[in-house]
Amino acid sequence: MRGIRAGLLLALLVAAPVHAQQVDTTTQAQPGQMQAFPHERHVRLFPLCTGCHVGVPSGDWATFFPDSTTCLRCHDGQRLRRVQYTAPVRERPTNLKFTHPNHIAAAGQQGTSVECTTCHTPKGGSRMDVRLAQVPRCLSCHAHPGTSHYVDAPCATCHVPLANTNFGVARVRDLPVPDDHRSPDFLRNQHGRLAQSETARCSTCHTQERCTSCHVSTGSAPVIARIPQAGPNLDLPSFPAHYFTPASHEKETWLQAHGARAKARGADCSACHTRNDCQACHVQPAPAPVQHMPPRPQTRAPGVMLVRKAPPSHATPGWQEQHGTFASSDGATCQSCHTRRFCEDCHTAPSNRFHPADFVARHASTAYSGRLECQSCHNVAVFCRACHEQVGVGTPTDRPLGPGFHDGKPGWLLQHGQAARQDLETCASCHKQQDCLQCHSETGTLQINPHGPDFDPQRVQKRNAAICAACHIKNPLSGGNP
Repeated sequence: MRGIRAGLLLALLVAAPVHAQQVDTTTQAQPGQMQAFPHERHVRLFPLCTGCHVGVPSGDWATFFPDSTTCLRCHDGQRLRRVQYTAPVRERPTNLKFTHPNHIAAAGQQGTSVECTTCHTPKGGSRMDVRLAQVPRCLSCHAHPGTSHYVDAPCATCHVPLANTNFGVARVRDLPVPDDHRSPDFLRNQHGRLAQSETARCSTCHTQERCTSCHVSTGSAPVIARIPQAGPNLDLPSFPAHYFTPASHEKETWLQAHGARAKARGADCSACHTRNDCQACHVQPAPAPVQHMPPRPQTRAPGVMLVRKAPPSHATPGWQEQHGTFASSDGATCQSCHTRRFCEDCHTAPSNRFHPADFVARHASTAYSGRLECQSCHNVAVFCRACHEQVGVGTPTDRPLGPGFHDGKPGWLLQHGQAARQDLETCASCHKQQDCLQCHSETGTLQINPHGPDFDPQRVQKRNAAICAACHIKNPLSGGNP
């Protein structure tokens, strides 16, 4: 009896495709069958499954199916119609841990036996009504601990990770979708938590490549490293990246607040963003959090692929006329997105000049009065001096203190100190620091002290030490050069 049962167990394998090309068109595969071989018509010819499927008990795939000569013993074209049969060349891809030899051995250790019909025939069907393994029949012996097969069952009990299979593209694409994955907020709020607690379940249907198709920096999510990468025999379909907008990003103040968030939690940003996303707005040199993010060419995921977008303040009426005030008060913020060239494209274009056409002729009084901040666009020590020297009102390099612009006012040399204290920027448009030091230094010709009587250096330095650095190379209060 045990031999008969073992022989019947061999019929388990006929669930695999045999790729038979049957000339007799009257033998068609029934629903649930994987081949056109008419088992029931041969029931008296093969009392034991081992008559054809010799290698099932040992797991020898080469002898799982008979060779073509076995059919020709009867179907020789004379006694019976000739048929063409080709045995499958490879095992049917599966992600089940099940093997026939292990199943037989486990049943024997428990003192029980299992027959082919237990799994491969419908309940109440005949012995040769061979079908694919019937999952409900399996569950008649193996209790299912979950209420939903694809949601709360321990997948690793019966299945190996997808990465260890040799599924084709279509098979991977057709894997069943669990009910909890259909929730509208699954990607936003659930899949990360489930991946942390149920990594084995994720690995049953997903490989690491599925995660890295969206996640930019896998180093920020150790759970991704626990999901196996696809093996060499697994053919994966392409997965389009899908990104959702977090609730924090939908706030009106997010654009202004995102920099502090990036400094505190840069790893969170790199889950969806590459360095290229930040550089869509931030100009070089980029902030430190941006430099720590991976560039797009070094990642599998494309990232959100942001495009430059003006902040809400730029959309207010009159922004173009008012932006100069903001640029003067908070230039660092402007420089995070704009370069100097961006400003010059407008402020120096002939069709959109900032100054009126005859401004050069009367700009001196405007610059001296400070009504316009020349330094916001011009380097007064270079731009202004170059122009002044071209028109002959600058100070020649060989005679920096000779006749020049100030000749029209008698006694100017004795009065220039007050003007310099009121608007040193104007002086710098023509003069260099060395010009002043020719007189206002201990090594100068006249050794004139520029500070005047009752000067308190400690008080001045305490209020703003940068003023001292305009002339002094070292701290004069600590014995440095005056």
